[in-house]
Amino acid sequence: ATPVRLAIFHLNAVQDFAKGSRVSIAGLFSNADLWQQLFLLDGLQADKTRIRVSIDKVSPFETRATVGKRVGEEAFFCMLLNRGDFTRQIAATDNIEKGDRLTIILDKF
Repeated sequence: ATPVRLAIFHLNAVQDFAKGSRVSIAGLFSNADLWQQLFLLDGLQADKTRIRVSIDKVSPFETRATVGKRVGEEAFFCMLLNRGDFTRQIAATDNIEKGDRLTIILDKF
């Protein structure tokens, strides 16, 4: 299936990570940033919609939406993914420096 863009936004890294090291979303961004308000470009079905999370300088991963939302409905980044997704260890594909502005893309498929 062709991926459908759900959201694209930017967050700033809160600490340094070397290329190849293991990082988590919770360690990469501030708690306040995880509450980033989003307006979705397409709808979600709780526990059914598969989401690909792509973050600059980090390996992408896939998960399922935890909430149902309609197009344009307000959502928060931290509420869209499973709790375990925020502590999941993923590889840094490049050096990350504190303050780097990283693009996060959420696609459903």
